[in-house]
Amino acid sequence: MNMRIQKGFFLFLPLLLTGCTGQSTSSAALSSTTSADTSSTPSPSSPSSSSSASSSQSSEDPVLQNIASALEAVSPSATLTGDYLSMYPSDGSTYDEGSYEVSIGADFYYVEREYADVYGNATSEEHTFKVGEEGQIQEQTISLLNVPSYVDYVNPFTDETMKAGKLLSNPFATLEAEDFTSVGSGLYELSQEKLSAFAGFATFENIRSDRSYECEIESAVFEILDGSFTTGVVTTKAQSDGMLIPDDFIFEFTFEIAPCEFTEAPVISAYEHREEHGKLKKAFDSLDAKIQEGNYTVVADDEETGGEFSMQYETYYTKDVIYSTFRPLIYTYTEGYVLSEGSTFQHFYYYTAGENAGTAKLSTTGSRAYKDRQWLDVDVSSFAVEFFHEDRENVFVTSDPHVVAEIGAFLCPFIDKLDPYYIANKVEITLDSNGEISTIARTAYDWAAGYTDVFTYTITDVGTTTIPEEVLAAL
Repeated sequence: MNMRIQKGFFLFLPLLLTGCTGQSTSSAALSSTTSADTSSTPSPSSPSSSSSASSSQSSEDPVLQNIASALEAVSPSATLTGDYLSMYPSDGSTYDEGSYEVSIGADFYYVEREYADVYGNATSEEHTFKVGEEGQIQEQTISLLNVPSYVDYVNPFTDETMKAGKLLSNPFATLEAEDFTSVGSGLYELSQEKLSAFAGFATFENIRSDRSYECEIESAVFEILDGSFTTGVVTTKAQSDGMLIPDDFIFEFTFEIAPCEFTEAPVISAYEHREEHGKLKKAFDSLDAKIQEGNYTVVADDEETGGEFSMQYETYYTKDVIYSTFRPLIYTYTEGYVLSEGSTFQHFYYYTAGENAGTAKLSTTGSRAYKDRQWLDVDVSSFAVEFFHEDRENVFVTSDPHVVAEIGAFLCPFIDKLDPYYIANKVEITLDSNGEISTIARTAYDWAAGYTDVFTYTITDVGTTTIPEEVLAAL
């Protein structure tokens, strides 16, 4: 999120916000011949009392014919390509909120987005949505086992499954020529009664992990030339940003308009199985068989891509105890898990320095306290090899945004899974001359600190790993 985050504020209200009345704002391209004060906008044309009268009027009025032709082209489906801003009327500040290409049809909503996240990092997204049988929004995705499917879409800010309502509706589908008023050469303003048609678009396009604003529309102005929509500017009503020091803001969406190039939702296909995948599958199966008994060591080499930081640590896996030597200098402890009951392990801290050195403390609360053994282990069998490609001989890589973060989490030791800030964006598997896995490299970006690390894992001491005696003695 840009907005006031750039000035050092953070979101305060965890609820969807409803806008209040504010002034309209339009871009320089369209506002030169329109007024920003809706009170001075000419009254919209009144729609005819009957469809036959409306049709007759449209056929006789060249202006209405022009609008009707434009609507006919984009009512089945439309593509909006542009960007949007957040604006603060109190001080005139403006923030770039990113760009989008949205294609909306009768039963799909496809979007490609680019924007800067809350930390200022460039972010790209691609989604295909549809309305589910119970009216919920569903997103097309592909499972870790390479099976395309639709899953319920969860708002990343509220963690709630969202109902489609008007969010996925083509805003042009409900409009008629009489809903527009000419406000300049080729420029037409949408009537106040029909502005809500674009509320779903404005609301859905601003949802991110750090915000979710429900928008109402203040104005919508379009250019129509030769019977075709060309551009549009949609401005939301002012509403509070919900930050620690709240202020009212508006969104302004500017976009080009065109009929959608496709009539059905783009389909995610299963990844093709190629000959090279057989080699990788064999290597994974071999490693999986070796570590099934739960006794092995993962040696991790962590190096910051800038070369300013590096460290090595080991994670020991045995039947009853799992322990990592990872300890930043500011910590006085290391961490591990001890078998509690069944396949459930309980977290512990082992103190290596300070007044508690040589002692251990079990965790009883919090997200770390109890984990299933399957979550703690390195897992090479819960995802499909087809997500990888052989980048060079015996080196397999995936950067697929649909699955790379989850695959990276499967392949790392528990101590790295516990860190919520490192999200994998690349996984690289290197095989040795015998076709066995030599190293697993996980490139991950630290969203909190703002740098990238490469974690290179080597699995050793299969069947011969032991836990340090001092750790066992403290448990």
